[in-house]
Amino acid sequence: MHKFAKIIVSVTITITFVFLIIISYGCKTEPKAQLQRFEFGEPYMGTWWRIVLYAPNKEIAETAAKSAFKRIGELDNKFSDYYAETELMQLCYKSGKGEVKVSKDLYDIIQKSIAVSKRTDSAFDITAGPCVQLWRWSGRHNQLPSEEKLKAALKLVGYEKIKLNPKNQSINLLMEGMRLDLGGIAKGYCADTALKILKEHGITRALVAASGDIAIGDPPPDKQGWIIDIGTGEDKTNTLGLKLCLKNVGISTSGDIEQYIEINDVRYSHILNPKTGLGLTNSIQVTVISYEASISDPLATAACVVGLEKGLKMIEPHKKTSALFIIQDGTNKTIKASSRFPIKI
Repeated sequence: MHKFAKIIVSVTITITFVFLIIISYGCKTEPKAQLQRFEFGEPYMGTWWRIVLYAPNKEIAETAAKSAFKRIGELDNKFSDYYAETELMQLCYKSGKGEVKVSKDLYDIIQKSIAVSKRTDSAFDITAGPCVQLWRWSGRHNQLPSEEKLKAALKLVGYEKIKLNPKNQSINLLMEGMRLDLGGIAKGYCADTALKILKEHGITRALVAASGDIAIGDPPPDKQGWIIDIGTGEDKTNTLGLKLCLKNVGISTSGDIEQYIEINDVRYSHILNPKTGLGLTNSIQVTVISYEASISDPLATAACVVGLEKGLKMIEPHKKTSALFIIQDGTNKTIKASSRFPIKI
């Protein structure tokens, strides 16, 4: 559903840009081994990726980071819907024509996506690709898609139209013309994967960040966790003043603070509601913390779609998941956290 190259609209739909500011120091604890801090960055999926890690020396750090970025690039080349030759698009071109054997990576992320769709009652749905295409067109032309085109696109939406065959590692898109959009989960999934690559190189004290999605490993030496600032996106100083001390989790922020368009005096978010095919008209930002970024990423988007009341009901039953909602209504701002959120609001 949303998120690769977040645009002001011409992009896929998902987590809005970075509202999470990473700081590599945290609460004090017992001293650990002598490690040095290193930071690396490269562009993928229409945004800047950061890897911050602690390693014994520069050579080990660079080798590990290089391997992690290489893996991100490989997944980008499989998951993007912007290029006809990607594995994702090759699958979509064969929609309605039976089962297609796919790579373990593509099968895994689609399987995870379907699980989140079930959990969120389709508030997150990667089959919304046809609507995403229409919305990108709307962003370029500053007008809503026709009712006829929107109805046709919505007929292709619904995660139930994806059939998985685990025995053959194959996927069947049941209706011709279906198009998947992994934008709302791909960054979180790739951040988790990169963190695993670092661990394979013996580096556990690290985090991987892409726009509003962060996969966090063990804390920096002598600290209890990584300090994450949460801002509202209304200014670049992030004056909300909420600081989280986190380790071994994924954290994602979605919202429409800057990524939106106005058509006929109505403000539409870059985040689509899969059930209407249109951008959200409520101004909302949601930060979700979960056990991995491939869960926090799509849940943050889904929570934006359903809003505060339903979003809290969606988050609360899951012990390893929490959320912070910020709703802007004119000059009024409502800030509400789920019961397990690390900071009480």
